[in-house]
Amino acid sequence: MSPRTRKSKPIEMIWQHPAISHAVRLRIDHTRNYLVAGTDHIEIHVITPKTAAIPLTDTGYRSRFIDGEQLKEAGGVRRFVELWLAAESRSKEWQKKDLARQQGDLFRWADANAETGKRKSTARARRQAAKARKRRAPSHTQG
Repeated sequence: MSPRTRKSKPIEMIWQHPAISHAVRLRIDHTRNYLVAGTDHIEIHVITPKTAAIPLTDTGYRSRFIDGEQLKEAGGVRRFVELWLAAESRSKEWQKKDLARQQGDLFRWADANAETGKRKSTARARRQAAKARKRRAPSHTQG
């Protein structure tokens, strides 16, 4: 990093899911003049819930290089990220992915539960099966 690089204090913010009002806590790390003077670096981390998907990332982490002047014009790092989240949450791509995530995938669920759906034979079940076999067995009496 260049000698003029300066990392700002992390910013924490809450993003509210627009459709279901689900709150996601984010941490934003901002570094000025990252590698090159005038180019800033923003890192967005999902803090809680860890597995929450946001419009900017499905993995919980997003990195972006941006011109420092653009950040100033947007009103600062926090405001830039708020506007970015708002714009992405209105995109058809995000809405489609989010709806699919909320509804779940029945086929994926069935595949995941196929093995766990099989029951192991318990001692009680084995005893009951043995009794049933004895009742059905033909008698070998002489007559």
